[in-house]
Parts: sequence; structure tokens; C-alpha cells
Amino acid sequence: MQPAIVVTGGAGFVGVNLIQYACTKGYRVIIIDTKDRLHRLESMGIFPSSQLIFSALNLAERHFSLEEDIDALIHLAALPQVDYSLYYPARVASNNFEAIVNMLEFVRERKIPILFTSSVEIYGGNGGALLCEEDAYNPLSPYAASKMAGEGLLRSYRASLGVTGSIARLTNLYGPWQAPDRIIPRLITQILSDYPCEVDGGRLRDFLYVEDAVTALLSIVEHALWGETFNIASGHGYDNFQVLSLLEKVAGKAIQASYSDKKRGDGRGEALIASSEKLQKAVAWRPSTPLQEGLKLTYDWYASHMDWWKQFDQNIRSDRMGPQFLTDHTYDL
Repeated sequence: MQPAIVVTGGAGFVGVNLIQYACTKGYRVIIIDTKDRLHRLESMGIFPSSQLIFSALNLAERHFSLEEDIDALIHLAALPQVDYSLYYPARVASNNFEAIVNMLEFVRERKIPILFTSSVEIYGGNGGALLCEEDAYNPLSPYAASKMAGEGLLRSYRASLGVTGSIARLTNLYGPWQAPDRIIPRLITQILSDYPCEVDGGRLRDFLYVEDAVTALLSIVEHALWGETFNIASGHGYDNFQVLSLLEKVAGKAIQASYSDKKRGDGRGEALIASSEKLQKAVAWRPSTPLQEGLKLTYDWYASHMDWWKQFDQNIRSDRMGPQFLTDHTYDL
């Protein structure tokens, strides 16, 4: 019998990439999301399929039940944007908290393990040293704080209520199907649209191609690495100016851009580079896609999927002085 996993937030950026990968590995996947809000699943053409079941549920509003036999649950569902959380802090905090509470109650009742996807944003940042799982929390945004709260809830359910689970702290991911309000797809779609780019410098970030991230997530489940916390990251830091320079090479043309220094008090620290050495020692997983290679793959994907991302043209044109560039601000949640 095919192994079965639940993926919450399965119509999101990481979710659809995880679903595609899990299907190639022979999994049945129960996808839970409010709806196919940004039309990823529809545009992928992955339905109908005997491997996939879609359940339209808002995890922050209700408890729910599923009749299917389930081997594990991967909890991706969240309002996942630092910038969005600065404009709508209460919405992000309450949604993300309620969703993890409801998932923990569900897995406690069904006695199945849960993998909670947290974020390296919980570290806040430092001067550039690699961040390890034992480093202190320093959340600088409501989004990061909501992930810290989720980690605490999972630990309490694990310690006192018999839940089996682990935490995966994801770094800055990029790749196919990412909405263009994140830095890499925003720059790529602006380049492809011949719009001027705007780039903030002065920060170092750890970028990981999404395919590497989803293989890591499924490796944790497959090896039953429960009761642990893992960073999933590349371990290499780049600033946005370097990213833009690499994209110029990928695009093969000079890019019109405006440059500025980092803003203070915008929910982000100076450097956020994480070590995934702990996970690498536990399983045969390594980040395998160098940044320039991943940027080329991502650029080519967006160049051939303009029919999907052109729905965000208004967001791509908008500057970052207000929330109008955010897809979650424009599209119904």
C-alpha cells in the first residue's frame, strides 16, 4: 500500500513543490488548504490523480477529521511573509497559532507524527556567523514570533501529551511557483517585464532552492527523525546586490535598478545564515543546487510560465513603500 502523508498549506509555494516530489516517490498525498487561491494546482494540471486528495479547510477556524489512513503530517500552512506580518500582525499571529494548535490536536487524536515547518527568522540575525539549532530565539517580526510560539506548542505537546513530532527551520527558499513578492521571483519577473528593479543592500541571506528543501523535509519523515529540530539551509550568505549581479549573468543583459541601504526596524536582522550540519549528519542529504544554477533554473521557469505570474503584474509594478506589492494583500485569503 502507498504511504500517505497530509500536507497542510499544500496549495502554497513549498506545498506544491513538496507534492510534486512526494508523488514521484510513490506517496499518496492529502492536500489541505483553504483553496487553490493563487491557481498553482490548477496551473500545474496535477488533478485528477489517484495519488492526490484535496480538502478545502481553514485550519485556523475549525477542528476537522479525515477518514484516510495517514502515516505522517507535514504542517506548512501559515501566513508566511515577514513584510505581511508587519502590516497585519494580529492576523498573522492568530492564524498561525490557531493552525498549529488544531494540527497538534488532530495528530494527538490520530496518533500520527507531525513535522512542523518553522523558520530561521526565529533567530533574528547576527553579524554573519552560522546559526545552529541551539542558538537563542530573537524574533524581529510577528511572523517570526508566531513560528517561535508554534515550536513551543509542539514541544509542550511532545513533552506532556504524547505527540510525536519534529521541527524544521526553513531558510529563504526560492524556485518555481513562488509568488513574486519575494526577492528572487520579484527581481526575475521585473526583469522579464522590463520593469526597473529595486534592491536593498546591507544584509546577508541564506538562499536555498526549493527542490533541495522538499527533499530534506521528506527525508526527515522517511527516516523517522522525530523529537528533533533541524535547520534546512544552504549555509552560504549573499546580499541582494550579489543576487542581482548573478541574475544579470543569467539574463544576459544589464538590469535597470535602484539601490538603497537596508531599512531599520523592518523585521529583519543583519545576517541570517544557518548551518544544516545536524541534518546532514543524520541523513544523506546535502544542499545540491548552487545559487547561480538555481537562479538559472528559476529564471527559465518564470520565462516559460508567464501565463501564471502575469496575474501579479500589479504587485510586480508596485514599490515596497506600502503593502500593495504583497500578493497576500491583493488576493483574498
